[in-house]
Amino acid sequence: MRNLTLLAAFLIGSIISGFAANYKETMIQTIEKLNKSQDANELVEIANTFDRIAQKESTEWLPLYYSAYATISTTFFNQAMSNEEKVKVFEKAQQKLDQAKKLADNEDEIYVLQAMIYQLKISTDNNNAYQYIMKANEALGRAESIDAKNPRIPYLKGTTLFYTPTEYGGGASVAKPLFEKAAKLFSEADLSNQLMPNWGAYHNNMMLEQCNK
Repeated sequence: MRNLTLLAAFLIGSIISGFAANYKETMIQTIEKLNKSQDANELVEIANTFDRIAQKESTEWLPLYYSAYATISTTFFNQAMSNEEKVKVFEKAQQKLDQAKKLADNEDEIYVLQAMIYQLKISTDNNNAYQYIMKANEALGRAESIDAKNPRIPYLKGTTLFYTPTEYGGGASVAKPLFEKAAKLFSEADLSNQLMPNWGAYHNNMMLEQCNK
């Protein structure tokens, strides 16, 4: 009986390990596709893949996070998308992020992505730009309280200031120190966990180059 119990425990452990390995492998492959994609239709399919992973792995927040990020990214590569369409995209991404937040409300990356959604909403509702900026800054403040070394925090702060008129305290000269800080943090970031977000470095360098012109 003892041998049967040990055998059953071993088999269950092997099955669980197999599921975990399969989850990690599938996530890494899909994240790689996400990072390389510059096609809106492909990004929709990638978001759908993350949704399917999220359904199978109902306790994991990262599939929902990446689904939200992929959904947002469709707006970057579809110049023909109308404001009304973008609003629907942002609402869809918000729903996914809200689900992720329920699973892990103390993850700094969730609040960083929340800030990005608020920033992008300015393009579809300029009349409420100040409100969205304040909400974005609040989300980044929450993220910073969790992990002040997250490079996406100064990167997004710098992006907001770069596009804020100088008469309102913005501009390239004000944004530059934040992009420089982000660049340093990106260079020091621990990338050993392939499942964790690592976006932003390339665009941060582009913004820093614009500040230096």
